[in-house]
Amino acid sequence: MKLTRLLSAVSLATSTHATPFQRTDGLTIKVNGPNSISGSSIADLKLTVDVTNNGAEPVRVLRYNNVLDILPTRSWRVGKNGSEVGFIGIKVALQIDENAYITINNGDTVSVVHEVGSLFDFASAGAGTFSFEPIAPEPQVTVLPTSKGSRRNQTPSFDVAITGEIPHLESLTPREPISICTDPVKKAFMDASYPEAMALAQLSYNYIIANGASDDLYQAYFSTNDPARILRNLRYVIEEDTGGPTIT
Repeated sequence: MKLTRLLSAVSLATSTHATPFQRTDGLTIKVNGPNSISGSSIADLKLTVDVTNNGAEPVRVLRYNNVLDILPTRSWRVGKNGSEVGFIGIKVALQIDENAYITINNGDTVSVVHEVGSLFDFASAGAGTFSFEPIAPEPQVTVLPTSKGSRRNQTPSFDVAITGEIPHLESLTPREPISICTDPVKKAFMDASYPEAMALAQLSYNYIIANGASDDLYQAYFSTNDPARILRNLRYVIEEDTGGPTIT
């Protein structure tokens, strides 16, 4: 059985290629995407990642802040000519517990489409060839490692050539809200409600991360709705981002 989580279809590529990588824990990471795109189409740049468990046993890995993350977080290390390209997506502080992990059974594949064009400052870097190194999911650690060396998993980079002028895209980082209401009473109410809404969204987000979708309170509020979608929309509130027209 193949578990597939596709956020959108990849239709951008003038031509595509795949980069597979076999890890020691049995996971294979394969990236598909365009060989090159025009800078004017940077907002449409998408990369598809397939994470397959080719091992004999199920693998339990962290689902956030790596290529399994469906949120617009930093799932890639992007560089050009040896220099890092600035990240303009969202930064998530997570409480790591059992619900932050996903189990990939042997033989199963999890696929995620990443809309990377709006997450990095390509405009400041200028046209050229960019390397995309996928941040690999980390396995759940049950014992402390004996070595103090880095646990970073090295994965091969995936290159995309971006040609022509690259427009500046709006950052997903929080922006200062501006109230234009002229009624002082209503304005005061909105000014007080705005940060309260973000605080409640953050509280709800943390609760779902900690307790999961089977919790009674989650069921009461969200029924059978996909927790990944609920978390994504809560992040839009927390980060003051509409999420664009792709919210469904």
